[in-house]
Amino acid sequence: NLACAYAALGDEEMAEHHFQRAITFDPDNALARNNWGDFLMRTNRPDEAVRELQRSVEIWPEFPEARVNLGKAELQRGNVEQAILNFRTAIEQTPEYALAYFNLATVYMGQTRFPEAETTFRRALQADPEFAEACNNLGIVLFQQNKFAEAETQFRRAIEIAPDYVNPRRNLQILQQQMATKPEDGESP
Repeated sequence: NLACAYAALGDEEMAEHHFQRAITFDPDNALARNNWGDFLMRTNRPDEAVRELQRSVEIWPEFPEARVNLGKAELQRGNVEQAILNFRTAIEQTPEYALAYFNLATVYMGQTRFPEAETTFRRALQADPEFAEACNNLGIVLFQQNKFAEAETQFRRAIEIAPDYVNPRRNLQILQQQMATKPEDGESP
């Protein structure tokens, strides 16, 4: 906990020191290893992060948070298929874990697999209807599929949930500009 507090304060040196002490005192603490792995990922050390996160899921195989973090660390390393596998495993273990769906959908979105991304963002929102970033990203995916009215609804919902979240406001403006320049004959722009 002290390591996490230092990390939140931005004191990476003290955070690292206390994470390492926690692991030394209790090498089989899956939560400590998950938090240490998350810290390593956030400080752009994905190879070390993957090692810690793999150890965390070895200790506690049904730890969906560690699976999601492992997937994110694998993405940092460019291992997209491993990331997808870890996100899917987290979903299998905890079917209502919105963050696992969100991360999987984000990968699909990056691969321009928009129908799959749409379905998966919708699952994230079923699990957590107040997930503003999932609403925004679903709006983007809908926009990419020329589902403009549905995209607008999602951007507006994201703004409603998180009024200070800038991205859906920008995306709504882009959508409105796109709609203003849409051809009269109904063809997609």
